[in-house]
Amino acid sequence: MTDLPIWECLYRVYVLNRFISYLNIYGKHSELSGRRRNGPSYPSDEDGIHARRTLNLLTSKVSRYMIESGTYPVINYREPPNVGGRVFPNVDVMQNIFNLGDLGLPFSMVKDYTEKTMGYYQDDLVKSFFRTINPFWWLWKLAVLIVRIPFNLINLVGYDSEKLETSSGGKLYKSSVSLAVFIAGLVAFLASIVQILDSFGMIQAVKDFFRIK
Repeated sequence: MTDLPIWECLYRVYVLNRFISYLNIYGKHSELSGRRRNGPSYPSDEDGIHARRTLNLLTSKVSRYMIESGTYPVINYREPPNVGGRVFPNVDVMQNIFNLGDLGLPFSMVKDYTEKTMGYYQDDLVKSFFRTINPFWWLWKLAVLIVRIPFNLINLVGYDSEKLETSSGGKLYKSSVSLAVFIAGLVAFLASIVQILDSFGMIQAVKDFFRIK
């Protein structure tokens, strides 16, 4: 599941909505061209061709958004016995948008998966807003970013850091460094708050409110 700031959540909703719009355009112009909507053939008019190209450009991004939201557009499909009964395991709907007709699958499946994903991000908008204005969330994100630096460097030089990360030492390193960075950031944040209050002459008022001598 995702853990995004508000602007990234809004952007993903925008991209998914744009993807759905081009699905509708492609479907409409494929029908107008007299060809199968979900077959491999190319639309004959300019709008349909542009829609198909845009869908191709957005497919990888939309697929990633789906997986990160917990929506997996992969199915196991068996043809009806009267047309052969072939079995197609692990069909990635998103990577076969324009081949679904050959498999006897409806083009609408792509839109269904996209709408489910967009619903997830729309539901997450309120939570993402509160995450974005929460300074402790940013502190934790900073801690995670710093912890990832050595693993990213290992990947950069061509080695796989996954085994190191999942080892006991790697887990201990991530936990201890994340906690240390978070505490250091928290102390710095509180110190800055105290400094701001002091600059406005509010320290004494705060002490009086909490009855601190």
